Amino acid sequence: MFINPISPDSLLGVICAVRDGIFPIFMTFGVIAFVVAGALYLMAAGDQTKVAKAKKALMFGVIGVSAAIISLGAAFIIAEIFGVAASEVC
Repeated sequence: MFINPISPDSLLGVICAVRDGIFPIFMTFGVIAFVVAGALYLMAAGDQTKVAKAKKALMFGVIGVSAAIISLGAAFIIAEIFGVAASEVC
């Protein structure tokens, strides 16, 4: 028999458990994308195709960090929609 590692008591428990797992992943990939974008920009040496690739990597970094920050507030937003007290969330 398998044991549930999350053991949520409610929908908000599941959301909080998923958020706690997703946040470090998105932040890590976001920071890596920022570092890669910086390195690509430094190595572009004025080549517009390489600069465009660096800008695209920077955009992915911004998206990753934004998704991580949004995931932090998702449980509170859902709790507010369903009328659950803030003290009961995560």
